Amino acid sequence: MIGDLWETDISGAVKLGIKSIWFNRRNETNFDGDIAEIIYKPNDLIEKLNLT
Repeated sequence: MIGDLWETDISGAVKLGIKSIWFNRRNETNFDGDIAEIIYKPNDLIEKLNLT
């Protein structure tokens, strides 16, 4: 799961056991970084998915 909203996208997916990547484009700080991968810009996603 790739999402940009922690509460609705990432938190829900993690509760269902789905590996998640959070696109934190707003640089939010109220999250648990241990349960999901975090990226801050679109190019980070390319690196996480090994598309380079």
